[in-house]
Amino acid sequence: NHNHNHNHNHNHNIPDNNGFQGPPPTPAWHLVSDPDDSFERTYLAPSQRPSYTHLRDLGRNGHVNKGNGIKHFFNPLCRHYRFNETMLPTVSVIMTTQNEPDEWISISVESILARTPPELLQEVIIVDDNGIPGQHDLPANIRRNVDESEFETLKALSPKVKVIKHSNREGCARSRLSGAKVATGQVLMFVDSHIEMLSSTWYHHLAIPILENPHTIAMQTIDVIDDLGSKDYSSGVGPLQYGIINTEFWFSYQADRFGDYMNPLYPDMFGEDELEERKKMKYQAERPGAREPYETPFGPGSLFAIRADEFWRLGGYDEGWFG
Repeated sequence: NHNHNHNHNHNHNIPDNNGFQGPPPTPAWHLVSDPDDSFERTYLAPSQRPSYTHLRDLGRNGHVNKGNGIKHFFNPLCRHYRFNETMLPTVSVIMTTQNEPDEWISISVESILARTPPELLQEVIIVDDNGIPGQHDLPANIRRNVDESEFETLKALSPKVKVIKHSNREGCARSRLSGAKVATGQVLMFVDSHIEMLSSTWYHHLAIPILENPHTIAMQTIDVIDDLGSKDYSSGVGPLQYGIINTEFWFSYQADRFGDYMNPLYPDMFGEDELEERKKMKYQAERPGAREPYETPFGPGSLFAIRADEFWRLGGYDEGWFG
């Protein structure tokens, strides 16, 4: 039950063409023959690069996948896209964190700053949900796993980095709301604090479907990082799957859909003749395409992009939810 009333004063107008006046809108992307260097390129000036001590080289002979890089994990056609960045909305990246070890916050934030066009990146909002010792009956060692200097170092890295510090532990939902309430970008991008943006066009590919349909919630395929020691991608890219809610009401993934469309979950609801008729209906399974965005019934609640005005129209996260 969403009981959150939010008066948002910021202007989140993104051009749309619902009125159909004039010629059809020009798409914000096109394809070209030559691949780009989106896995190697950053938007940092040479003078900035030495300060980014946690920014990893993702190319061949770099820091990941035993020096093999990561571009071969992805559809090569993604690197043939070109974007008109003047048509894309600005983005506020909202990152919540609690008990995050091993400099993962720095890896996450530096990859966002370095691989997002500065004119599109409005801000990176870190919500520190570790709590303050002694307040709200929190123990004195509540921040024992926190590297306090990490937040200060990241704020010094760019004026776009902002930190919200909770006095109590509010949980994921309310922490993301804290960030959303102060965000000024036209799009909100929610992320965890143990992620890495792998391409300098990561945001472009999320922004395009939002631009084409303002009600879209856009999300990435989630890859697998070793969170202990190497922080590597040796297990490869995450598979393209549909998010689902299974019969036990758990969030899960599956690789295809509709292939068993006529197999009823509750056969006793149908007569024998209808069950026989349904057996004769053979549906071709549908699988996600490797290049075009594809729809999914459900998705993870912690990694997605959405227009700010659409987020608030839908009610935001539930403030009563602590998870």
